[in-house]
Amino acid sequence: LAVMPNRQAHVHCYLRDDNQQYQRIFPNRFNRDTLVRAGESLQLPGRMRFQIVASPRGLTEAVVCYATERDVTAQLPRRIAGADFESLPVNSFDDIKNAFREVTGEQFAEGVFHVRTR
Repeated sequence: LAVMPNRQAHVHCYLRDDNQQYQRIFPNRFNRDTLVRAGESLQLPGRMRFQIVASPRGLTEAVVCYATERDVTAQLPRRIAGADFESLPVNSFDDIKNAFREVTGEQFAEGVFHVRTR
């Protein structure tokens, strides 16, 4: 998965797995730097030591990334920032999106990638 903002941005990405659990997959313990420069791409998982595996049950999963002009990591509520690769106490991507909306004043971009198997 390649995240390529059209200008310099701070990126946060979340996965919804086939059990409808949400977890932060970027930034993470392998790469804590949220900054992605213009003209560059963030590869997930890239060289980071984790995998994104499609559901063996054929259920749709999703990755959503949010890009902001400044690093908002410290301003995100703990339930949204969470620990990398651990389930977050949220019910939907809307919960995460609303947190970004609150800390940025609606100044963010969102990208969605659906993981489907056949």
